[in-house]
Amino acid sequence: MDLRVMLCLMLGLGLSAHHAQAQTCPSADASLTSFRNAINETAKKGRSPSAANCAYKRIQSASFGPQELSNSAFVRFLEEAADINRVAAAIRTKTGAKEASDKYLEQEIEIRRQFLAAALDDRAPTGPELHSATVRNISALANAFALRQRFEDVDKVLSDTEAKYVDAAAVKVWLQALWSCAKFDGVAANPCTPEHRQTCKQKVEAFFESLNAMKGKTFTPGTRRDIERLQEQVGPNGCFRKNS
Repeated sequence: MDLRVMLCLMLGLGLSAHHAQAQTCPSADASLTSFRNAINETAKKGRSPSAANCAYKRIQSASFGPQELSNSAFVRFLEEAADINRVAAAIRTKTGAKEASDKYLEQEIEIRRQFLAAALDDRAPTGPELHSATVRNISALANAFALRQRFEDVDKVLSDTEAKYVDAAAVKVWLQALWSCAKFDGVAANPCTPEHRQTCKQKVEAFFESLNAMKGKTFTPGTRRDIERLQEQVGPNGCFRKNS
């Protein structure tokens, strides 16, 4: 074999091995920095599903407590891990792989719920950085539920969350859930039908109780219109006030 050809082959094999090694997910007990670097490099190479699998692997061995949440790098990693699972879900959706897409969305939901359970615990540390991360994760969780067509979970999570953690994007998804409260399928329907009026009334009133506690929030024109239309139903002449 020609020496130049042999050198090229050896170099190519070396590069391939280095490429594979760079994209290998670290062992579960590796440092957080190792995981963040590996996930970032893998995602950069267009392999977001592999990066999502690696991130989820690290989450499985993670502890969620006041000490961990005091570590800003850990908080950022949790958000990155959830975000990369959303990206992986979108990639699988484009290829028509619904089962795989659903898996990544469920992994995202699990990560965000674990984080929020810890962040909203009375023992959790306080501060603007964790507060902002909590707001973002609640909003993203509501959106992930909507992508999974789990609109009843959208309503449940947001109605159980303090208003200070609910942003305008979450309100938009919440309204979509409420307008479909007859079936919670995300499709707007009449919330005033006799068989669903009482259930919808309770959920809509909980929404406005939260909305009234939101100070200084601004909404898009479309969101404002949805709020105003729903407001009519809880007003003196609305269907939720008639015969109640």
